[in-house]
Amino acid sequence: MRSAQQLDLLTLDLHSPAMAADPVAFIEAAWAHHASPARSEQGLVVTEYQTMKDLMSMDGPGA
Repeated sequence: MRSAQQLDLLTLDLHSPAMAADPVAFIEAAWAHHASPARSEQGLVVTEYQTMKDLMSMDGPGA
């Protein structure tokens, strides 16, 4: 399995006025590039519900 650093991911500028005005367009562009995740200045951004659900299930009792 490749690491996140090896993936060709779209970078989202989470603090840009354009992102604030229409975040859905940026998330859809990220999905078109790669299902999930995307990059940001703060790190990786999970942009898809099932991926987040899978990650959250790994973080808890019995994980």
